[in-house]
Amino acid sequence: MICATSRIGDIHLIKTDINGRLLWEKIYGKSDREEVANNLMLSDAGEYIVVGNLKILEKDGKKYIIDALLVKFDENGDKVWDVVFGEKDDDEFNDVIQARNGDFIIAGTFDVSGLSKGVIYRVDENGRLIWNKKLSGEGPVRGESIIFTDQGYLIGGYAYKDLRDGFYLAYFNDKVDILWRKNYNKKGMKIFLTTVSMLSSNFVVGGYAY
Repeated sequence: MICATSRIGDIHLIKTDINGRLLWEKIYGKSDREEVANNLMLSDAGEYIVVGNLKILEKDGKKYIIDALLVKFDENGDKVWDVVFGEKDDDEFNDVIQARNGDFIIAGTFDVSGLSKGVIYRVDENGRLIWNKKLSGEGPVRGESIIFTDQGYLIGGYAYKDLRDGFYLAYFNDKVDILWRKNYNKKGMKIFLTTVSMLSSNFVVGGYAY
């Protein structure tokens, strides 16, 4: 399963067989807005969940309103529902996983008064909001990657701390209680997280550094 964004701002879903032969292709989008896909997951029910953002041009034609976007497609790539979340500034979802009970837990970034904050959203199987939480810091914070663990969830992303560009990891439970949160940076380096995974009882972080 492949998910991508076209140059004109539509979301493309492409399904191939095991040898890469095209089975079907579906396009999601409207002419008066741009949809951007950041990530895709397969649900337990065999449906596809896409997260990203939605850009709508304001009436003055000069600035975009950017909100976080969540779309569910059925097994054939047809839209089941879509929901949009956002505040006054630029917002987006970057990663999504499925909880034990079928809910979806999403990592993203919302700009609040010009300063980005990492966000965790939980919605039910119909896209209805259950709870959300913001992660703040000394400077900008982003929510980039989220994973499911045996006893909870882990979110990671960019964090500006001690005048350095680095990343954070935050471990939380089903009630979105933050059990621990740690920042990682190094003098003389800019470190950026792009993905988190789990190996046995350890967390593995991938990204890049300057």
